[in-house]
Amino acid sequence: MLGQGSEWIPTQTYHDVYGRYRFENAPDFVGGLLRNTELQISVQNVLNTDPPILASSSSVVGGYYATEGDARLRRYSIAFTKRFGL
Repeated sequence: MLGQGSEWIPTQTYHDVYGRYRFENAPDFVGGLLRNTELQISVQNVLNTDPPILASSSSVVGGYYATEGDARLRRYSIAFTKRFGL
């Protein structure tokens, strides 16, 4: 048996959301500034779910988190891409 008292880590479910919008044929707005531009927005772990903590005799205060989870909890990402040329 492992230090956490079980051979199994509890099941984990995390919810992520991702969206993308392409301004491929954007109208002439500020000289076509948005033409051929892409906006991506994502949220990882929308419900802010804590990953399981693994108890171990060698762990630091607070224990270790299961590697399948992320101790940072909810995270946001935004990417803005502009293509030039052809």
